[in-house]
Amino acid sequence: MKISTAHLTLYTSIFLLGLNGLFSNGLPIDATTLTHIRSVFAGITLVLFIIFTQGTIKLPNVKSVFIVYGIGILLGLHWVTFFYAMQSASVAIGMLSLYTYPIITILIEPFFTRKKIQLLDIALAVLVLAGLCIIVSDHLDSVFSNNDNTQSFNIIIGVVSGILSAAFFAFRNTLQKYCCSHVKSDTLMLHQMILITIMLFLFIDTPALSQLNNTQWFYVVILGVLTTAIAHTLLVKSYKLFAAKTVAMVSCLQPVLGSFFAWLILNESVSVYTAIGGSIILGVAIYESTKAPA
Repeated sequence: MKISTAHLTLYTSIFLLGLNGLFSNGLPIDATTLTHIRSVFAGITLVLFIIFTQGTIKLPNVKSVFIVYGIGILLGLHWVTFFYAMQSASVAIGMLSLYTYPIITILIEPFFTRKKIQLLDIALAVLVLAGLCIIVSDHLDSVFSNNDNTQSFNIIIGVVSGILSAAFFAFRNTLQKYCCSHVKSDTLMLHQMILITIMLFLFIDTPALSQLNNTQWFYVVILGVLTTAIAHTLLVKSYKLFAAKTVAMVSCLQPVLGSFFAWLILNESVSVYTAIGGSIILGVAIYESTKAPA
């Protein structure tokens, strides 16, 4: 694959993932139910795509089954702990905690590549985290100004859950790159969707789903097809093309893109904090984009 095509794959996945907030915003269902139903639609989409392209649904061997479904468990735990972090504390704290995963990725990837950790990579990851801190800083003021002990406890729980989510995500992506390179991206993602659908089946709010109108169901389908099936399959492919740390840091553009789309389409205001923090993250992403595929 040419370098330009590899970069297009990565940035298309990030672009589509940045649309998550537009279609999930305001849906009257809880995060677990939304994750389950979008996984169902994603799975259906991937099955149809594999059939249409005459691909294969079967995994190569029994060892691959254990590895792929183990990675699927990590993805499911990542989603559940991330949403729990946002519900316990705030969206800002949940996002800030989650995006520690580039740093975690940088720390664990050398165990797979047997290469030394580069100080420049650590510096860039810290720079990305600083940019995210700036973006959410105006939101954190209102959170921490509350002296309620219960709120303080919820913030701690939210941060811990968010960092756990980051760890699950970092391990999932890195294991996926170095242990599943022999499995096609669409097949890999399909089996993860199957597992997550089964994992969350007992926790869905069926009455809430029955209350969705046609427009809301359309948004759910878009989330399943575009931002889950297509976006995550392209992201899986990106991890095969680039170093895990590169994809992780470029992925931090997601909240920046989310803010941009919210401003462009939903007329939400963009603060100075978002502009400054987003510029820092964009700078790191541009630098990372100069790197050739791994």
